[in-house]
Amino acid sequence: MEYLNTIFHEVYKILLLLVPVLVSVAMIVWLDRRVWAFVQKRQGPNVVGPFGLLQSLADALKYIFKEIIIPASSNKVIFIIAPIITMTLALIAWAVIPFSESQVLANINVGILYIFAVSSLGVYGIIMGGWASNSKYPFLGAIRSAAQMVSYEVSIGIIIINVLLCVGSLNLNDIVTAQQNMWFIIPLFPMFVIFFISALAETNRPPFDLPEAEAELVAGYQTEYSGMMYAMFWLGEYANILLMCAMGSILFLGGWLPPLDIYPLNIVPAPFWMIFKILFLFFLFAIIKAIVPRYRYDQLMRLGWKVFLPFSLVYVILTASFLLYFDKLPKGFILMNFNRFLKTIFLSEFLLAIIKAIREIFRPKKTINYPFEKGQISPRYRGEHALRRYPNGEERCIACKLCEAVCPAQAITIESEEREDGSRKTTRYDIDMLKCIYCGLCQESCPVDAIVQGPNFEFATETREELYYNKEKLLDNGDRWESVLAKNLKTDKIYK
Repeated sequence: MEYLNTIFHEVYKILLLLVPVLVSVAMIVWLDRRVWAFVQKRQGPNVVGPFGLLQSLADALKYIFKEIIIPASSNKVIFIIAPIITMTLALIAWAVIPFSESQVLANINVGILYIFAVSSLGVYGIIMGGWASNSKYPFLGAIRSAAQMVSYEVSIGIIIINVLLCVGSLNLNDIVTAQQNMWFIIPLFPMFVIFFISALAETNRPPFDLPEAEAELVAGYQTEYSGMMYAMFWLGEYANILLMCAMGSILFLGGWLPPLDIYPLNIVPAPFWMIFKILFLFFLFAIIKAIVPRYRYDQLMRLGWKVFLPFSLVYVILTASFLLYFDKLPKGFILMNFNRFLKTIFLSEFLLAIIKAIREIFRPKKTINYPFEKGQISPRYRGEHALRRYPNGEERCIACKLCEAVCPAQAITIESEEREDGSRKTTRYDIDMLKCIYCGLCQESCPVDAIVQGPNFEFATETREELYYNKEKLLDNGDRWESVLAKNLKTDKIYK
């Protein structure tokens, strides 16, 4: 009986958290649309319920009763699982979010790591959905989302290190209580700005909504989804947005703490302060959606890797140096071996990798302006086929047919006849270039270097017939490229 009571108690706590989160998701969708409408001088949702508050409920009911269409060519199992994973991961991350000192589902000592691990897994649902759809637009959206989320998770992780240096604990309650005298937004304001922008990218919000950019990708990874499966992606996305707002509140805005510990601010219940700060950050999310144009993908990547990452690394060093100089590091850090401390906090190996990457940025670009510029081609390059002659003009081919026998694609056809002196010569030497796999076995098997693959790779044609090479065509190629062919064979002899 005690066991059942424990289970009932835990289920009750879970529902007490999940139901408000799901209701909040519906409400912030309404708020998002109202803010956007306000900026554009429109009404926004105002029909269903007072002030349109029930519009989200009406939309949810519509999704519930809409038919779920699964594309015939999709991987059906993964297609169905993907939105479930996205929504589930977005909801379970809320388990460690404290709304007051006692109001938290799981007060674990590694709360930061838990959230970081769960949120990083969220990309798998999007990748699975995009790939399983078996359509190019969802797949492109999934690839974009994967690259985008991975890129900005690095910056978020380094930003969090600044906070952890000031607190000395991974527990979210400890992070909040450490801000009783001063919120971390004041000393770490640049980090708050970068965290906020990185959160926009992490949650695929405008101006970084490139994985679901309707102007080019229709709806990105969600294109093939409908009904409740689409709604699960929608719920997961907004639950992640609220989670990032909650994290911003805990890390920089003092969580459930009032701005000042004075009357009447300190009589307001702690959860209300937490909710108010989450709503404030979401309001900023909504405003940015309405006023900032969408970034190009290259701009997004450049911002993450070339601006945010170096700046956040430098700020970690500055924060650690300041705390060390003024003897304000938490005890756990002071007791560490100094060398280990430097390697851990300053990320020496990571910095060396960054330096190497930056060095590559300033090196000459390897791209060329093709076709006006052409790069070097290896002497062993296997391009267009050619038949060679001896310097006296005689054909080299002795009609041994080794190339025909060794060709794995059976692309070579040879017919021969005897000369007056008893030797053989080819009367027909055809290569079906549509069958050829450019393996080079014909060249390697030839005992007299008659058939070779030259340096020419620009031999596209308008008709299929032009890719059926006869003896005359192959000899013409050999005459045209002989000087290059002879040089390449001479260079390649050292490898035989």
